[in-house]
Amino acid sequence: MDIVTTSNFHATLLPGLVSVVFVPAEHIRHGSWPLLNHVCRSKQTEIFSIVSDREGTTLFMDPSGIDMFKRAGMEDFITVAPQSWRAIQIHLGPMVAEFPGVVSFLSKLLADDHISILNMSTYDTDVIFVQELHLEAAISCLQSKLSRGLHGLKEAKDAENALSDREISPNDAAESSGETVSASRVGDGQYLTVYPDSLVLVRLQKDALRASAYGLTQLVLLSTGSASTEGDGEPLGETEEMSFWCLCETAEEVSLIMDERCLPSFEKESLIVSPDRWRAIKLSGRAYGFDETGVVAVMSGCTTDAQVLNVSCFGSNVAFVLDDMLNDAIETLCSSLDISRVER
Repeated sequence: MDIVTTSNFHATLLPGLVSVVFVPAEHIRHGSWPLLNHVCRSKQTEIFSIVSDREGTTLFMDPSGIDMFKRAGMEDFITVAPQSWRAIQIHLGPMVAEFPGVVSFLSKLLADDHISILNMSTYDTDVIFVQELHLEAAISCLQSKLSRGLHGLKEAKDAENALSDREISPNDAAESSGETVSASRVGDGQYLTVYPDSLVLVRLQKDALRASAYGLTQLVLLSTGSASTEGDGEPLGETEEMSFWCLCETAEEVSLIMDERCLPSFEKESLIVSPDRWRAIKLSGRAYGFDETGVVAVMSGCTTDAQVLNVSCFGSNVAFVLDDMLNDAIETLCSSLDISRVER
């Protein structure tokens, strides 16, 4: 279902419900059979995503996929979000390079209407997950705010930036309090985790998914703990572990963000590798509720000078910035979230 279609912006509602499932890191090996079946399966689905870091693995999948974990005796070791979700795929077109921060601004627009989202950046698109009970409101918001495509969105963003430059009165602050995660809501103990891995954004040829089973299996089985920084640039060994990887599959593409040392585990012909190298910054310290708004807006807005990738996981969020912009992005996030602690 097309939600908004213009010359430079396309938002599509993908069919089917999505469940959000979390597998703690200590149970990844126990759950390797259902995880590998989901990652390497041949059955086509409209949307499937997996996000794996030091804390565990988050899956965005068809609700029927939960049965596979039950058959593997994993029912007591997984956490399923109580809400059902719908996926909206965003095609930004060639203007994405001219308009960095579009996902951050979109999430602010939805937060204005008290709609929380989860987000997954891919090689060519962004996917926004919205709770099913908020779907109609989200569609209405996007249609009303994006009727003129990115040109209208850019004008709205410029107007907001101009407004933020003036002195904000107490009344203005109260009206805008729902847009972002405020410092008071961050709370004591919140901090930023900077993962050491040099990450690549990759598009995997869809017809090479099963042929890439070795590389995908390596990702699943090695994502169980902290990564070693020794041997940077060398292929990932069979006993080493990594800090982060994620995969998103739609009907159009299979996209990966992973440690560049994993590249030799895939056939060169099966991959299109972006030349950029990315660093991951995770918001840590407490789990955010699925009804909280503004997390994606803050994390994906950590820089306005270049593209930022963003991935939501169970209770938190990870932003990806270009390697040479890491320190500036950390400084921006510490300021906007009133955080002083950064772990590397």
